[in-house]
Amino acid sequence: MARVLVPGGRLVLRVWRALEHQPFYVALIEALEWHVRTGVAAPIRAAFTLADAAALRALIAGAGFRALHIRITTNPIRYPSLEAYVWGYLSATPIARDIAAMDDMARTTLLQEVTTALREYIDDDGLAAPTESHVVLAQT
Repeated sequence: MARVLVPGGRLVLRVWRALEHQPFYVALIEALEWHVRTGVAAPIRAAFTLADAAALRALIAGAGFRALHIRITTNPIRYPSLEAYVWGYLSATPIARDIAAMDDMARTTLLQEVTTALREYIDDDGLAAPTESHVVLAQT
């Protein structure tokens, strides 16, 4: 990224914090690994591999950026239907075939488990689960 920016160009990144700060993903991964198979959620877990702020800072500085600033942000996943969000999200992941191969009972059980785990994040408008990220600002 530093190579393609003009001198003094700005970098803005948003990188998820650790999985334990993501209640939706924790609930989904646990249900998937229980109801589908252990390790099936590895592609989802991979999205959280840059969660350590110090490692992220070192990576960006090592790429030639300066004036680094990292801050933590919290934003909600808002969706009117948890069920629609779960199936829509999973259909766009590398494990979509695994999900499509599940029978109706297994899919219902998986959804019930996710719903139970996220009950404190469901309100009259649907899903409202927090996600935490590191927002990185830097310059070349």
